[in-house]
Amino acid sequence: VAQLVNPPLDYDGVLSNEAGQVVGLWSSYAVEAGRAMTQENRGVPIDVVATMLDHIHAGTPLHSLETELTPLQLADARQLGLSDDWLKKLQQHDGTERQALMVVRMVGGSNAAKLLQQGDILLAIDGRTVTRFDEVEHAVADAATVQVTVWRANAPVQLTIQTAALSGRDINRVVQWAGATLQAPQRPIAAQRGIAPDGVY
Repeated sequence: VAQLVNPPLDYDGVLSNEAGQVVGLWSSYAVEAGRAMTQENRGVPIDVVATMLDHIHAGTPLHSLETELTPLQLADARQLGLSDDWLKKLQQHDGTERQALMVVRMVGGSNAAKLLQQGDILLAIDGRTVTRFDEVEHAVADAATVQVTVWRANAPVQLTIQTAALSGRDINRVVQWAGATLQAPQRPIAAQRGIAPDGVY
């Protein structure tokens, strides 16, 4: 996401370059800070938005690996035992960032939650080296299944992972009874807490 030095605090809109081309969607987000909710404004690159709109117009779902990743400096990856061969591949792939991606959390109930582990270092998807979030998103956007290579326990591991097709619809039935609002567990609970979407929320 993009940040501005002196951003407008109460407006949503777009970010444009000097030629007037839209390069980002400027939006506000609610963020949990401790026990309080705060608002932050950020710019989402327009190619992320365009990818979603293309899928909406085509009537096709957008696929997700259902995994939360965090950047990991290559020096830290070396400390975790990543081999010199893979360090070289990652550095040659993107010499500016000098980073890898590490698995932090998986969406509860997903295929990724059964196969991936916290601390796995993501190396490649379908044989293509990945070091940035957008590379992961593009690699899985239209794929029902992907071959994922991760570094685990001092060795590369190949996994076949089924992605999740995101329709854009989450809650489609709500029951109110005796003062309670009942529904199937929504995706944010599975994504933020890693709780499988079983039972009633």
